[in-house]
Amino acid sequence: LSTREINNKILNSFAKENENIIVLSADLSSSTKVKINDGGNYSKQNPLGKNLAVGIREHAMGSIANGIALHGSLIPITSTFLAFSNYMLQPIRMACIMDLPVVFTFSHSSCFDSADGITHVPVEQLDQLRLIPNLTVFRPSCADEIQDAYNYVIDNKKPICLCVSKTSTHPINLEEKTEFGFNYILKSKSKVNIIASGTECELALKIAEILSENKVDVNVVSVNSLELVEKQSKAVLNKLFTDKTFVVESGTCYKYLKHVEDKHIFKTRE
Repeated sequence: LSTREINNKILNSFAKENENIIVLSADLSSSTKVKINDGGNYSKQNPLGKNLAVGIREHAMGSIANGIALHGSLIPITSTFLAFSNYMLQPIRMACIMDLPVVFTFSHSSCFDSADGITHVPVEQLDQLRLIPNLTVFRPSCADEIQDAYNYVIDNKKPICLCVSKTSTHPINLEEKTEFGFNYILKSKSKVNIIASGTECELALKIAEILSENKVDVNVVSVNSLELVEKQSKAVLNKLFTDKTFVVESGTCYKYLKHVEDKHIFKTRE
């Protein structure tokens, strides 16, 4: 499955436990998979509908979500492609300034995800979102990490971005789960760390497999949220970002430069 499909299952389970969820989509719910399956569509005739269609209006969608969150009681969840996050940067910034519990969901989060041409390929968007103060960006590799994102919203009542993929991957199993914003997919006694997020975690595992065939052991780490990682103690950061840490991610990866040497960052774009 892709993480967008896994997210649909977790979102619907989450909505059954939390009846105050309302989902907004910019005409892309069939592709983002962000929909409450039995929630009905909001309309004048059905004011209790859980799915609100806003058309191709990302900026308006973000603003409406902020208004819903300001009113209170409801938790709004928006959805569109990651490449279109540029259209709603101002509402996202406002949500962060006002500390609103809004879930901004973005699918097609990898450069490998889109068959719709260069305009739909997210290259710099992850870095843009990670630079917004008071915003926690999640790019999960598996169901456990998606669940962690929803738990974060419930526990902290703060805005997040949830970036999920279109590309289907083999199931990712967490070998060791932490509470630091990252999890070990593969752990050894090695001091060499390969860091990835989202669908690139499968690529990192393939790299580790090739290295293992050449008698080189590594750790493979899924960074679900770089913001949560950066809140950790110096001891935790030093363990993760050693002088033998390598980053594999789809995009520009500039946010990693303060932690890892440029020559150790592999910016997958094609």
